Order: sequence, then structure tokens, then C-alpha cells
Amino acid sequence: MLNNSIFDSEKLSIETIEIVGAQIHTPKSLKISEIEGFTVENNLQIGSNLDEKLIKADLSVNINTQNKLNANATVKSQLIIIFKVGNLTDLSYIDDNKVMLHHELTNAIAAITYNTARGVLISRLQTTIFKDFILPNINTNKLLEGLSC
Repeated sequence: MLNNSIFDSEKLSIETIEIVGAQIHTPKSLKISEIEGFTVENNLQIGSNLDEKLIKADLSVNINTQNKLNANATVKSQLIIIFKVGNLTDLSYIDDNKVMLHHELTNAIAAITYNTARGVLISRLQTTIFKDFILPNINTNKLLEGLSC
């Protein structure tokens, strides 16, 4: 089990940020004024390299427009961030051949990754039909649901 008081955000740093996928599909017939809203699907995967003290966060974000027409615009985006965790050995353990990570660490990884994706999307979507879209705030625990880390 892990000690609940050992997480220190100052020992967490970003090594690399990579946009590995960014696709935008916009039907020519769809106008900004016809967009009534957006739907968003997120998927976060977290991996680790304990020897190198690295955590990999892989976030996929899919955005669809909502409108009365059947012509929907879509965005498919994937962002990978590699984090260095100075005290990763204190924040992890092996259970049944799976690496288990401290909840505060995974929550910080999820929050940083999601908010970085928000900034990337705002920047990349400014000249598209998605220019008014901002990735909504979420409870990062929802991103972590289903992960076994």
C-alpha cells in the first residue's frame, strides 16, 4: 500500500508533449450558425516505466457537432505527454503483475494532460467551424475510471 502523504507536485515534470493525431472533418454544407452544441468523448490511458521514472499519458478526444441537419463536423485528436516523476518509486507498487500508482499522482497526470489538451485544441481550432468550442471542465476522476493503475 502507498503512503497518502508522499505525493509532491514539484517532483512532477513534463518531458515531452506530442500531438500524434489531429483530424478535422467539416461538411461543406454545415455553417457555424447551424451548430447547436457539441458532444465530447475522452479516453485516457496511462503507462509507466518505473526504471526511468516515467509516466506516459495518452489522451484521445473526439468532438462532434450537434445540429438539426445530419451533417456533423468531427474532431479526432490524440495527445501524448511523457512525465518524469522524481519519486515514482515511492508512488508505485506492483500488484498481481500490474503497476499501481498513487491516486493523487494519477489525478494530477489526468488533470495536466486534459488541460494541456484544452489549450492545444483552442489553438488548433481557432480557424475552423469549431472556433467557439472549449473543452469543458470535468471531474478528472471520470477520466481515470476503468484504469487499473
